[in-house]
Amino acid sequence: MGGSSRSSTSSPANGLLLCGSGTTGCHGWTESHPAEATFLGWRVTQFDDPTDVPVWRTTPLGGEWVLLDDNGGASPAPDSALAALAALHAEHLTRRSA
Repeated sequence: MGGSSRSSTSSPANGLLLCGSGTTGCHGWTESHPAEATFLGWRVTQFDDPTDVPVWRTTPLGGEWVLLDDNGGASPAPDSALAALAALHAEHLTRRSA
């Protein structure tokens, strides 16, 4: 993980297992598509608390938005977190089309 003095940088909630390497699989896609990966919660900026960032997790039944915790668990993301995520996505789309 990165060279940061922030304790959240090396917290369990900031660790997400992705298939592939930095150029292949989900890890490669994340590196090649940073804006989309950030929207999915697969990349977290150093300014965000990873326990507050909704993460899209695929499941056998499709997928779900969850919040990761520092105990290695996940819980359903609350509507308030998803509303904030939707607002950020709309802002990103507006900037992208300008």
